[in-house]
Amino acid sequence: MRVSDGPGNGSRQGTSTPAAPPPAQVMLRELKPGAKIDWPLRVVERTVKTIKKGPRQGKEFTALRLGDRTAALPGNDWGSPSSKMGIGTVLRVKGTYVDDPKWGPQINIDELRLADPDEYDLADLVELPARSAEELETELRELTAAIRDPFLRQVVEALIGPEGSMWPGFREAPAAKFIHEAHRHGLLEHSLRVARNARRIAMDENPSVVDLAIAGGLLHDIGKIEAYSLSEEGGDMIDLTAAEQLFGHIPLGYYRVRQAVERLVEGGAELPMAAQRLLHIVVSHHGSQEKGSPVPPATIEAAIVHAADSVAATMGSFTRVEKGLSPGQEWSSRDIGIGGRAYFPAEGEGS
Repeated sequence: MRVSDGPGNGSRQGTSTPAAPPPAQVMLRELKPGAKIDWPLRVVERTVKTIKKGPRQGKEFTALRLGDRTAALPGNDWGSPSSKMGIGTVLRVKGTYVDDPKWGPQINIDELRLADPDEYDLADLVELPARSAEELETELRELTAAIRDPFLRQVVEALIGPEGSMWPGFREAPAAKFIHEAHRHGLLEHSLRVARNARRIAMDENPSVVDLAIAGGLLHDIGKIEAYSLSEEGGDMIDLTAAEQLFGHIPLGYYRVRQAVERLVEGGAELPMAAQRLLHIVVSHHGSQEKGSPVPPATIEAAIVHAADSVAATMGSFTRVEKGLSPGQEWSSRDIGIGGRAYFPAEGEGS
């Protein structure tokens, strides 16, 4: 099976039998086993693998995960791997939805080709936040206004205020390539979740660090603006930038926040303690060197933001995994963001 560059010709010369019309498109979440598919889907995951046993041992194939805005399903392309099937690419997929006894719900792929732009609406294929970007921005402004410390509020405003130097990128960027909030406006959505959770924890545990918890929650991942490229071409494709691969989003974020701080400090004076503590949140929010932070959290507010970030990322992974389940499926496959399989019991089970 190969990926072609354009629509195939469904007619056959020498016969008057018309080609059967393709099945009417529905969302993947609505499919029943045995349903035929012949419509555009977006590549969510792509891995080139090698057949380990049998007469085709050693031959490469492409393991895909194909999705729309409601779900994503695995499917294998047994033809030669094609570079045209990158993550975010929209393919016209022809096949059958099955619930395999061993491998679970998937698409048995018959044919693939690149979809023409006029064959699909990105809104049907790309996951977006549950709330609109406008609603998310409203919450951002409210959280920023809740920061009582004038200096910290100035730093946040300088970067992601309405006229902030990084606001346009912050509004559009994804929070990850795959694991959580991997969609347009995902960074805004994730940062608000972290800041909101950090604020609650701080108010409960140590109200004196609430301002730092909010500011740190909002800015902890700001380096991701430069870490991912996001293009509408091919279906909002997310990819790592050279800057992310050379430096990582934590150093990139530290640099941007440090720049903003230094512009606000007159005459090159020593950084205020609030600024140093804010910068420490940025560099320590992954929790350990093993997980990418140069240093572990050494302050109460840094520990709070690390905990809030960990919870937010994990919940984002559960949301993503649940959307990928077929109707009635309770257990997911093993997921890197969760660290195992996730269980979603049917409504009414348990108490």
